[in-house]
Amino acid sequence: MDEPPPMDVRTACIVGHEYFTSLLEAGFAPGQALYLTACILSGGPKPPMAEGGGASP
Repeated sequence: MDEPPPMDVRTACIVGHEYFTSLLEAGFAPGQALYLTACILSGGPKPPMAEGGGASP
């Protein structure tokens, strides 16, 4: 079976930007849209940060 070629960086950037702006248009706050976009680009959500900026235990 033939696999599609991997996405190049430019295409990935366009996809990320479109995803982010679509979330903003859907009513998400900028921070929420950025978090969700980062989750998609990094392979999934991470645990929330604890107060003070460190990762929660």
